[in-house]
Amino acid sequence: LALAVGVVIQVWAACAGNWRSGYPHRQRQPLPTTPEPGLPSLFAPEPTQAMASAPGLVAAESSPKEAPTHLVVILHGRGDSELGLLPVGQAIAQSMRAPTAVVSLRGRIPEPPGFCWFHGASGAPEPQALVENGSYSQSIAAVKAAISEASERVGVPASRTAVVGFSQGATTAWGIAATGGPVGAVVAMSGRLFDHFCMEGHPLRALVASEGSVLPVLAFHGEMDGVTPAHFGQTSIRVFEKLFGQRPRFHLLPGVDHEIVEEEITMSAQFLEEHLK
Repeated sequence: LALAVGVVIQVWAACAGNWRSGYPHRQRQPLPTTPEPGLPSLFAPEPTQAMASAPGLVAAESSPKEAPTHLVVILHGRGDSELGLLPVGQAIAQSMRAPTAVVSLRGRIPEPPGFCWFHGASGAPEPQALVENGSYSQSIAAVKAAISEASERVGVPASRTAVVGFSQGATTAWGIAATGGPVGAVVAMSGRLFDHFCMEGHPLRALVASEGSVLPVLAFHGEMDGVTPAHFGQTSIRVFEKLFGQRPRFHLLPGVDHEIVEEEITMSAQFLEEHLK
């Protein structure tokens, strides 16, 4: 199931310089809607109309030379694919001392030139995802199922599995943090925890995890984020604290737009080493 070394290097070279390019990776060539030849499909063949809502239909995986003891699951942003942030997962894994596998999942909904996790944008004042077909809650459930399957296939327990998301993927990761999931830690880069989780009577409120199962969360947000403005990141911290009485670790990054920078890679690796036991 592991990617060939040459493929990993090729993907890294194609994407590493574009972490800063922003949503939806505007400086890149249009992303393929099918994996490149040789890239493994971890869960199932290419999605079909009937399979469009199934969890984790396609994923790219990278494994260390020795048997992995830890797993990082990557959730890309809106309009990207499972290949887009694979190098970010690789960089985090390579910065960790323990042998760490990476599984980068593909969003379950087509969103040219790639895919997305739910309908609508994280930065919308009234998120479309919360009112149309329950696509956000469906996304959370689908990703949890995919993570559980990935953990089982790779042979790493939930306590040493982390989910790392960017943009819309980070908003989905926040949802896993709020509702509890088959992971030991969550990293959210430039996403949003909807305050609807705190609203009595809202469907999301019923999904909130018990206080005894609070997950450690590391969140980043660019101060100059023009897609999901920084105030959403700050609000997310207050929402999580209101839900669980615990404050996630949060870094507001000066001068940073809607992008991933090297500092986030380093701190993410340190955080995961601290919490994935």
